[in-house]
Amino acid sequence: MAEPPGIGALNGVDCVPPATRSHGGTATCTAVGTTSTVLNATRSGQGVVLTSSGTAWTSEPVPPAVADLLDVSCGAGPCVTVGATVGTAAQGGVVVLAPASGGSATIWRRAATVAVALPLTGVSCVSLAACTVVGESVSGRLAA
Repeated sequence: MAEPPGIGALNGVDCVPPATRSHGGTATCTAVGTTSTVLNATRSGQGVVLTSSGTAWTSEPVPPAVADLLDVSCGAGPCVTVGATVGTAAQGGVVVLAPASGGSATIWRRAATVAVALPLTGVSCVSLAACTVVGESVSGRLAA
């Protein structure tokens, strides 16, 4: 599948199988990343969310001030993605989730979290009430 134009780097992907394979359904996949083409540096791009349930990727709108999305988990129903906010020094962590569909498009929004100074790099959810996120820390491990 070809990705839409304007994508810099894709960092994470999660796919959910169709409800019934016997009916020939296809998996629904969500990929996350950034429009920035600069790697291993402070990114000043915009976060990217792509979705697909077939042969083409569709770009979803991402809230402003999200520079880079690094991981995604969709097993809990709505997808949850983590990453970094726009910044010129250390980029703060951000959690973005898609709680529901609004007409024909998914509504992605920032979730309330404890403020962290560095990016969140991984997420796994068994339900929306039970997600574990991990990230960078200069003084030790971070898990929320």
